[in-house]
Amino acid sequence: MSGAGSEFDKLAVDYDRHRPSYPHQLMGALREHLEAGNHAGRGVVVDAGAGTGIATRLLRHSLDERFQVIGLEPGESMRRQATESTEPGLNITYIQATAENMPFSDGALSGVIVAQAVQWFDRPAFYREANRVLLPGGTLAILQNNRDWRASPFLDAYEAFLEQNSPAYDRNYRAFDIHTELRAVDGLAVDPPVFIGWERPMTVEGFIGMTRSSSRLQQVVRQLGEDKTVTVVRDLVRSFADTDDIISVRYQSEVYLARRTIR
Repeated sequence: MSGAGSEFDKLAVDYDRHRPSYPHQLMGALREHLEAGNHAGRGVVVDAGAGTGIATRLLRHSLDERFQVIGLEPGESMRRQATESTEPGLNITYIQATAENMPFSDGALSGVIVAQAVQWFDRPAFYREANRVLLPGGTLAILQNNRDWRASPFLDAYEAFLEQNSPAYDRNYRAFDIHTELRAVDGLAVDPPVFIGWERPMTVEGFIGMTRSSSRLQQVVRQLGEDKTVTVVRDLVRSFADTDDIISVRYQSEVYLARRTIR
C-alpha cells in the first residue's frame, strides 16, 4: 500500500464523522455473494484498508454472526479511531497490516473486502494476495462511493476548485476499470458490477467537515492556507445550497464482485 495511511492518520476523526456510508442494496448484494460461497455461511471476512471502520461495521451488521470480521489498517490513528468508534459487542478485530501483505495463510479467508481504498493499493500485488488468502468459493469485493460530478453542477464546480488549487490533482483519479482488471486475474469468476445512484443531504458545515477529511483538500490547504481554503469552500457550497443551508450531494456507489474458483 502507498503512503496513504500516514496521510490519512491526522484526518481520522473528521473522516469517521463525515464520510458517507454505503447503500443497503450494495451491502445486500455483498452479503448474498458471501453467503453463496462454499463455506456453509461461515468463515473469516477481512476489510482491507479499513480506515476508521465505516464499512467494517456495516459488514458486521450485514453478516451472520458465524462470520468473523477483521479490519486491516496500516495507519495507527485510523486504526485507533476505528476501535473507538466500534461497539465492543460487535466483535470486530482491527490489526495493523497492508492489503498487499495480509497476515493469513493460503486459503484462510471466506472474503476480502475493500471499501473506498483500492486506489491507494498496488493493485496487481493486492489481487495476487487476495487470490492467495481466499479459499475456493471465497468472495473478493471492491466497494466505491463516487461523488457524481457528471450529474451535479455543484460537484462539478467543487472538482474544478480542487483541480485549480491542488497540484497534479485530477478528478478522474479513480477512473480505472476495476471490472476489466478483475477479469484479467487467473482463478477469479467475475460478476457484473452493481451500480446504485443516490443523494445525500448535507449541511454546509457537514460538507466542509467531509472535505477536511480528504487528503486532496489538504493539498489545497498547503497552497492557500487553512482559513482561506475553508472560506472559499464554504462560499462555494452556499452558492448551491438551499435556503436552509442544505446541499444535496449525488453519489454513484459501486460494488465489484468476484469469486475464487481454483487453487
